[in-house]
Amino acid sequence: MYSYELGTHKKWADIPLSIKLLPIVIFETYLCLTVLLFAFGPWPWPVSNTLQLYTFILAAHIALAVGYLTGMNGKCSKAGSDKTNLKILVRYSIIISIILYFPTVYSRTGSIYPEVFNGIKAIGEAYRHAVEISFSGGKFIYVEYTRVLVAPITALAIPIIIINWHLWPKIYRISALLLVLANVAMYLAMGTNLGVADTALTLPWLIMLGYFSRGIRITKIGWIWIISIVTVAFIGATLFFVIGLTQRYGAGTISGSFGYPLNIHTDRNQPYYALLPKQLALLYESISRYVCQGYYALSLALKMSFHSTYGLGNSMFLYREATNWFGLGSIVNQSYPSRLGSQYGWGMYRLWDTAYVWIASDVGFIGCLFVIFFIGRWLCSSWKDTLTVRDPRAAVVFYFLLIIIFYLPANNQIAQDGETFVAFYVVLIWWLVCRNGLVFKKY
Repeated sequence: MYSYELGTHKKWADIPLSIKLLPIVIFETYLCLTVLLFAFGPWPWPVSNTLQLYTFILAAHIALAVGYLTGMNGKCSKAGSDKTNLKILVRYSIIISIILYFPTVYSRTGSIYPEVFNGIKAIGEAYRHAVEISFSGGKFIYVEYTRVLVAPITALAIPIIIINWHLWPKIYRISALLLVLANVAMYLAMGTNLGVADTALTLPWLIMLGYFSRGIRITKIGWIWIISIVTVAFIGATLFFVIGLTQRYGAGTISGSFGYPLNIHTDRNQPYYALLPKQLALLYESISRYVCQGYYALSLALKMSFHSTYGLGNSMFLYREATNWFGLGSIVNQSYPSRLGSQYGWGMYRLWDTAYVWIASDVGFIGCLFVIFFIGRWLCSSWKDTLTVRDPRAAVVFYFLLIIIFYLPANNQIAQDGETFVAFYVVLIWWLVCRNGLVFKKY
């Protein structure tokens, strides 16, 4: 019931090329669209080093693609075909997630349960309240640190259960669904896009992983239900996003004003404003502002000198902890996001910088390209290991990589929060070690 047997799955050579290349094709298309939106969209970004900016972005896209393609011919995981049983870890993952849920809601919202209706009704106010609590440390700050410590376990349940949906008993499947819905409810109560967007993004991919690896059996009616639910979730997430931005930025969203530090306005002489209904035109402007502003920060960072932050500058989580607990502010303040704030007023807590800027704080922009190369390679390898031998660790890594690549134009999303930072790197190392033959027999 819980084993992952090689004999029941396809060999990598037997999988159609279109499926092998599906992740990189979709994400390269998405990233290129964000660049086109930055270059030709409604916001007149005042970039002065255009050639330097687009040369680096092109190099980053190539590094991601080359990394993925080099993973195509690599070996598959040696761990997925053994009799490894992750039932106990998944069970602990569910139990711990349930135990920590209500204390987490209280820590982040000030309420014992997620007040979803109030969060939807007044998204801007709920968001400001959640941010205030976050900066104050929260009412139960030790809950957040507990979540960081157990993050590698709590991250397992949802990806592993979904990719093997029909191999798990009903109680596990119901638990996974409830955890997904509870997580979305918490972020709705916080007025925050993050959890809602992540769910809308990752669930379709996890379903595809399960389907292509034969862990999910989907009938024609099932596909209709899945497509309908995903469509409704996407529309709902989009509406929540737009309403949230309107309430956060107020009249600036309606008037097409960016505000400090750029004080620029959208170019409403472009055809979109005449052709689209006003609400859709505002949606287009809002998405462009949200997704593309990081590229402007990248253009500024590329003109700045490099001062390494020695592994601490790629993550807002590490930035905070290094400053608050270890007094290393003099080092982390040399990061590009920090210097962008002090030199240009581009505050890292208010505006995006792109993941490239965060990563480059430690290794420079040339080094950043090598990191992007490995992200592409891991994306391919985790996709391959899940489709062929259905390695559960690979599925969890793939889940995190989805988020990393989706947020590349904005920030180093996985590293912004301690919980996802610890979970990703622990599971990544676990997967890389196991896929090369070192398997821990009991969990």
